[in-house]
Amino acid sequence: RLDSGISGVAYVQGRSASKAEQSAVLDAMLQDDRYATATYTNIIKPLEKATKKQKVSASKKAAKTKVEFFTMVRGK
Repeated sequence: RLDSGISGVAYVQGRSASKAEQSAVLDAMLQDDRYATATYTNIIKPLEKATKKQKVSASKKAAKTKVEFFTMVRGK
């Protein structure tokens, strides 16, 4: 295996070293022309789609619990 000289960098919330390492590997792959297109198409785009779907689902769930408040003026 040849070292391409590309380094991936990633920061993640929390203490998950494996998530940080996986993210850094993906970053490095996206920088390498040999892997960039396949990585974006097969990993990044599906993750974007899943994240968007999850956000829409959470938004719909929250909307179901919405309560409308109103005030009535007395004695006018």
